[in-house]
Amino acid sequence: MESSTAEAENNAGGQQDSSASPDTSAGNSQNEGSSPSETVTSRQSQDGEEEADASEEQFSVISGSFLRQGMRSEAVLDLQKTLVGKFKECGSFKPDGIFGGKTKASLNCTQRKLGISRPDGVYGFLTAAKFREQGIRAAIASPINTNFNLVPQQNTPYVRSLQGYLAAFYPEHCVIQWVDTFFGGLTSKCVSDIRGDLGLPHSNIVDKAFADAVRKDRGVPITISAAPSPSQQWWRATVWSGSRGSFTRNLQLGLNKYFPQYLGVPADSIFGARTTAAVKAFQRDHGIYPDGGVGMTTAKALRAEGIPVWIIPSVNLISVMGYGSSGYKVEVLQTALTYLNPSYCKFTPDRWFGRMTENCVKTFQRANGIYPDGKVGYSTTRALRAKGMYFDYVGSGDAQLDATLESIVARYGSLSSAYSYVVNNYRYIGAHGKSHPGGGNWDIQYAKSFFANGGGNCYSFAAGYKWIARALGYSSARIRLGYVANARAPHGWNEIDISGTTYIFDTDEDMAYKRSKGGWAFYYKTYWNAPIYYWDANKRALN
Repeated sequence: MESSTAEAENNAGGQQDSSASPDTSAGNSQNEGSSPSETVTSRQSQDGEEEADASEEQFSVISGSFLRQGMRSEAVLDLQKTLVGKFKECGSFKPDGIFGGKTKASLNCTQRKLGISRPDGVYGFLTAAKFREQGIRAAIASPINTNFNLVPQQNTPYVRSLQGYLAAFYPEHCVIQWVDTFFGGLTSKCVSDIRGDLGLPHSNIVDKAFADAVRKDRGVPITISAAPSPSQQWWRATVWSGSRGSFTRNLQLGLNKYFPQYLGVPADSIFGARTTAAVKAFQRDHGIYPDGGVGMTTAKALRAEGIPVWIIPSVNLISVMGYGSSGYKVEVLQTALTYLNPSYCKFTPDRWFGRMTENCVKTFQRANGIYPDGKVGYSTTRALRAKGMYFDYVGSGDAQLDATLESIVARYGSLSSAYSYVVNNYRYIGAHGKSHPGGGNWDIQYAKSFFANGGGNCYSFAAGYKWIARALGYSSARIRLGYVANARAPHGWNEIDISGTTYIFDTDEDMAYKRSKGGWAFYYKTYWNAPIYYWDANKRALN
């Protein structure tokens, strides 16, 4: 709780000690005779006698902010009435709602009288607490109007206002001297006791029923409306702090509806610090690494709790997937299918392509005019993409080659790492100077032989790296047939278009010259900075 030392008492304007917690404070008991509840209302005791003297004036200072010199408001008028009515010895003036020099002087005097060692003439949290000890209904609190419940473990400004109101209006139940933003044990007991007194079901939650009851009972300005239900939303990548939009808004609505203890602030579509903290809290409580981002795993856990948000990442499908397939891409596929077709894909994504997934795929294929073989290849991937999924089928269509590519890109997931893998692990096999290959799909056959034999000629190197680059999502990766060595030596190399520029990737040349040229001399080069000259198939110079 806030310290009672002179340094803390000097914070009369309400500058709270960061360690303050109304839910752990002790020794802040209040005499029954000073309870402001005895003069608030004419509620009847069991023997029929009134608990309060209706002729005694009830002073009240409820303000949404600190009150200081220069301000004008109804709250200032209430403060002035309290000063001249309750603390007459500190000066007499006519209340006018304007916080001037006389008001400040009177408040300074009153703060000294109440034991505040360093009065500052500002009405804040500490002064409000001291007023409450004198039977004055006092608080720094703003009207609460939310569409989510206030619950234990919540940590928001709404909780501070709640504590202030309850301490001011229900002092017989709520001895909360130092308010903060945390809904802890003392606040829970306070709410529970008030609910019992008002005949509400036993709970420690501030919900609509509680808000309606305390408004009716003592005019406490708390309104809790029904929490709106989030709508179904999906996104193609992990959503992090800094994101904005409908996905974030529905995430916030869902957290407020089902887990208000994590968030407890209005949905504003901005994934900021509070939303990040809420996601981390949810992740910790659900056994997920708390990185604060909503990825596929966190979204799956949120859906299990009734929050319909989906993360369906973009993915490149290399090989045909079917019964028995497993892994990350299977989970992405399952997530997409259960999002698109919840009526007949009723399973939880688990990374295993079992019979339920197979039947789901078959139903999707029938609905989209595809032969229902239960396998996900080019046609099914294209149909999923037409439904808005960011899926690409980048395989060669050859099962053997695609399986090899799947294995390689799982270990080498970038152009640079895959380039290094090819240069450092494959060797030149065969005679130099062979003429350009021809025929349909020759590159597939060359690539299969290259990976199977551990090397090949320049065309084999080009074919292998082309299909690796394609598997990595570079659809423009291709083989350029031409010449090197003054247009005398037939050669094959790779070209890839990146951001509007054509780049050279020549794994064969780098493999051959990596020692003499220092390595990677032919990686990611334009024709204008390549270390050798290239000619096209018609022997026209390219650089």
